[in-house]
Amino acid sequence: MLQVLILLFFLIGYGVASAQADYVVTIKGDTLRGKVKLHSYTGVKYTGSYNSKYVQLIPADGKKSTHPVLETIAFMIDGEIYHTIKFDQGYTFMKLLKPGYLSLYSYQMETQTTWDGRYFVKKDGALLEVPNLGFKKRVTQFLADCPVVVKDIESGLLEKSDLLRIVEAYNACITSRTDLWSKKSPASEAWAKLAIEVKALPDFAKKADALEMIGEVQAKLAKKETVPSFIVNGVKDTLNDQSTIKETLDQALAKLN
Repeated sequence: MLQVLILLFFLIGYGVASAQADYVVTIKGDTLRGKVKLHSYTGVKYTGSYNSKYVQLIPADGKKSTHPVLETIAFMIDGEIYHTIKFDQGYTFMKLLKPGYLSLYSYQMETQTTWDGRYFVKKDGALLEVPNLGFKKRVTQFLADCPVVVKDIESGLLEKSDLLRIVEAYNACITSRTDLWSKKSPASEAWAKLAIEVKALPDFAKKADALEMIGEVQAKLAKKETVPSFIVNGVKDTLNDQSTIKETLDQALAKLN
């Protein structure tokens, strides 16, 4: 559940920063505003001590509250955003340096209070501590799904000192590949055609429902996700009596197989 909430916060929580006011987002999804203070003792990583890392919230009106790492999704202090991240040793707070499908974080290395460590974190939950030794090998393996970025790292065009540029290049690669797939996918084209033809039909009882479900199918296809059978069956049901678009519907359904 915590990982799911973290991923959701990536998508919707980053925009909250525009308010430029300290806040804490709890595991329950509540956003609490006020002065936020981070307490991490010696900076050791979370390995079991429940209060080894926590934040305190001091609201303008009300009682001060304490939020341990396991009860906190994110918080902001002076415009800087921090997320609770699960890694190989448990949970810890990490400072967001560069957001995206691939995000770059800094963290407090063991026994340190400075934020000198670096972590790559993908939206799918994969993560990699940026290594000092074997940088090229480990990072290129982690980013292997974007050969152009791998090539630039292997050639030395992108180095360990270029972490922000690596994140930007990788995210641009992922975006370009996703857009290209969406535009050229036969299934995507077939369902786009179906949407156009349904919109052009005279009004009927289930037209709005049909268009809504077709939109859900298109969204799933754009994300390369499996389209649930109940949505497919729903489209069939709502368009069952529309004989003029039967051929287009059959073609769109066939592209899902």
